[in-house]
Amino acid sequence: MTSLPRDPAACGIQPARLHGDVARLAALGRKLPGSPEEEAACGIITEALRAAGVAHEVHQLDAFIGWPERTEVTAAGRTIRATGVGGGAGTGPAGITAPLAALDGGDLAGRLALTDGLPRYDACLRAMRAGAVGVIAVSSGADRHYVQVSPLWGSPSSDADLALLPTIPAAQVSAEDGAALRALVGSGTPVTLVAEARREWRRARMPVADIPGEEAPFVLLGAHYCTWQDGATDNLAGVALLLELARLFAAGPRPRYGLRFAWWTGHEQGVYAGSSWYAD
Repeated sequence: MTSLPRDPAACGIQPARLHGDVARLAALGRKLPGSPEEEAACGIITEALRAAGVAHEVHQLDAFIGWPERTEVTAAGRTIRATGVGGGAGTGPAGITAPLAALDGGDLAGRLALTDGLPRYDACLRAMRAGAVGVIAVSSGADRHYVQVSPLWGSPSSDADLALLPTIPAAQVSAEDGAALRALVGSGTPVTLVAEARREWRRARMPVADIPGEEAPFVLLGAHYCTWQDGATDNLAGVALLLELARLFAAGPRPRYGLRFAWWTGHEQGVYAGSSWYAD
């Protein structure tokens, strides 16, 4: 049995090039579908493919995108940093002011629901059904995480799909800040949640590359290049790996089966809008 070489360079892999691809893409910050940053990131990907002689095209598609703009919580005279969600309802600049109640137990009508973990759709749905006016989730640590709260897979195809989106705002705070908020549950202390957010159709770009094989079937490899912030680990490392594989296979012997590389858009803020559009 032959073992694989431990040195990536023995396979032709260039770590410095991989790191450079990640650094250039991460430097663009948030890559929202339909934004100048997405256009710049798409240009970096296609320029690398062009330089490697890899055949490619850029699909353009309409994707329904939801993202947070400004999010914060104010309680007892203190402003708390918070992270908004994708696909959630917005509050407007003034926010919503209401007392806190625990999502699990207690009267939620007209209150902000406090819960542990991520403010995903299931938490929003439970809060909505109980009459809550918003959701504040508490992280398990110091980090606050971006998530989608849409129950859809891909862009909505009807008014009925749009009607499934949450009608209340949601946000996440850190564990330390969450502990301070938890102490206010049941006290009647007013808490203000500002969650300015947008939901709209946007024209997005999705690069796809092909390396033909000797036989008809092909293997599809994908990674999303849209990101909440710089996106180095989610998912620009994957984006760079796909570029490196495309370079290496383009320079090597023709594979038995073809390879298709897709850099998905609308994955994060569009609930897999690009990949589901491509599958359709």
